[in-house]
Amino acid sequence: MHHLPVGDASFALTYGWLLIHPLALAGILVFERRQLPYWLAVIGIFVLIRNLFLAFTPVGIPQDTLILYTEWPLTLIKGRMFFDNELFFSGHTGTPFLYFLICRKPWWGKYIYLACSIAMATCVLITHNHYTIDVMGAYFITYSIYAMSRRLLQRLDPANGTTD
Repeated sequence: MHHLPVGDASFALTYGWLLIHPLALAGILVFERRQLPYWLAVIGIFVLIRNLFLAFTPVGIPQDTLILYTEWPLTLIKGRMFFDNELFFSGHTGTPFLYFLICRKPWWGKYIYLACSIAMATCVLITHNHYTIDVMGAYFITYSIYAMSRRLLQRLDPANGTTD
């Protein structure tokens, strides 16, 4: 990681991250409303597994990390909802990648989610807020969660495990 220059991508990491989720929800409600229970269940499994990884992988923050200070109004919730040592695996990378995997309609967002995942991965590496293994591992673990969820949640998926 010390081979990458440190840069300030905090704006993208904060506001880009906050923008991805309401856009995903709006897209689901408009274009894939029948998929909503499936999306929520898969996201719930993702959050559960990621929290287990965070609890059982307590590593220190990377050397030369850029400390991200949030600006108002986010400072009101800093310390309640955010943690400074959430490393393995990267939620900034994994969450939009999960949206990419479960999105059925490529024309409304699927590839936007992939681009967001790559952008988030780049930003967390530039700011040194994650180790490279945190980012690369996010893709592998997220895909595994997606594959497992497809098998477990077939009844919730209106497409019955097939793509449109």
